[in-house]
Amino acid sequence: MLVYRTFFSSTKILQITICMLLIFSGFLQASLFDSMKSWFGIYSFEEVIYKEYTIQPGAPCALTFSQEMVGSAVITGWDKNVVAITATKKAGLEDNLRICEFITEHNAGATSVSTGYVKGETVPYITSACIFDIEIFVPYTTTVTVDSISNITIQNINAEVHVETTSGTVKAHNIDGTFIASVEQKGPIILEDMHGTVDVSTASGDIFVENSYKGIRARTYYGTIKVVCAQVPHNSTIDLETQSHGIIELALPEGTQATIAGTTEHGRILSTIPITLARRTTVLTKRAYKKIPKRMKGIIGESGQAKIKLVSTQGIRITSRAH
Repeated sequence: MLVYRTFFSSTKILQITICMLLIFSGFLQASLFDSMKSWFGIYSFEEVIYKEYTIQPGAPCALTFSQEMVGSAVITGWDKNVVAITATKKAGLEDNLRICEFITEHNAGATSVSTGYVKGETVPYITSACIFDIEIFVPYTTTVTVDSISNITIQNINAEVHVETTSGTVKAHNIDGTFIASVEQKGPIILEDMHGTVDVSTASGDIFVENSYKGIRARTYYGTIKVVCAQVPHNSTIDLETQSHGIIELALPEGTQATIAGTTEHGRILSTIPITLARRTTVLTKRAYKKIPKRMKGIIGESGQAKIKLVSTQGIRITSRAH
């Protein structure tokens, strides 16, 4: 019979471990401790940078954000022909404010924003040494194009908006023009008071739209889609699709006139709004019967002038919009 004996008891090992940690902590310098603050999202030091550029009335505005040190960016429309940029640089160590730089370039209506480390400086061990929160004001009548890898909020724009981001949350509020947005990897899309046509997609994330006034197309590979329509114009199209593990919830205003088609793979199609279903003749085999609650075509209202198409994997719920 083999008997295994430990040289130290569990209590002894714990005591030795604590002693080693206390000895090691004595060698830690304050600068390393401060640098670790950034890693935990604690930023004790700030520096504000401001730049502005004058643009021609009606000229488009292209904004490009690079590097992962951009924490968030808020873009707001205003009544001046000026692009105004305020960047708040944050760091856990005061010296990191010096080695992290914020660069803007403006040429022919295109504005690029980049962040990085000053050339020749030593990059800290904690790579998230700095973070930049950016606020940008642009003329509200100008077309805005955004290319980013961070969280983006856009509001009060009366023209077309294009947003492309690698990951992060995309938010928009009070957009009068066409709004097009895509999230390449992961991030939700949250929209409110969209007066123009909406076309959005995300690889992984939920899509929420509150008060859309025109047509909307929304796609998510992994997530849920919830849309509340303030209006459904006669010539508009609502096209929603969840491709994996997501339901669709659609709220329609009173008086909606539309043709509707819905398909769900695993869930059911439920509606509190009366739908006149299209006639269909079929043999009720077991296979056909299973498909009946998962596929639907019909008309909402008296005439189907608008078009609604819903494709889901986990179910569809159609309700009346609350006043």
